[in-house]
Amino acid sequence: ENFMYTLSPDIYDPTYRGDKCTGCGIKDVTYDLDRLGCPIDVHYTKKFRPTVDLYDGDQFVRKVTQDFFVWEAHGRTGFGYNATMQQASCVCEAQTLAAMMIVGNVTSPADAWGPQNYRPCSTPCEPARSLSGEYQVMSSTGVSFLRFGASKGIFVFNLKVLDPECRYKHRGGGGAIEICNCF
Repeated sequence: ENFMYTLSPDIYDPTYRGDKCTGCGIKDVTYDLDRLGCPIDVHYTKKFRPTVDLYDGDQFVRKVTQDFFVWEAHGRTGFGYNATMQQASCVCEAQTLAAMMIVGNVTSPADAWGPQNYRPCSTPCEPARSLSGEYQVMSSTGVSFLRFGASKGIFVFNLKVLDPECRYKHRGGGGAIEICNCF
């Protein structure tokens, strides 16, 4: 059965641009258990990186090894990434979701960043800018994982593959994890 949980204004950003939610009220979220299944339990001190599988209908095709990014479906904040751009061996400042939302002047993360505008940070650029920011691009073999610090509760993530060589139809699925301090 579906259940509801509440996000207070200090823990979500509906713009996905890294802004504080000014003027926002409490947000009630309905957790769709049929669509998302049970949340995966992750201890708040552990790093987390989703495993991404490609399916054709119900038929497993392969594991996805290409670059991808995630965003919290309801704008929930309180998570970050363990690696910096420098630790990820970037030679150019990496793209971030907030920057892509601003550049694209869009309201949906799915529309802001994808194969059509992805630029790997291994591509040289001038000026290179700072490489101290969080590296938000993940892959099955990369250095970047999600980290949660003291944030606990339910996070519902959507995922989009960034690699232009990986063509597929984005179905807007998602997955949920529950961050807890018990095991």
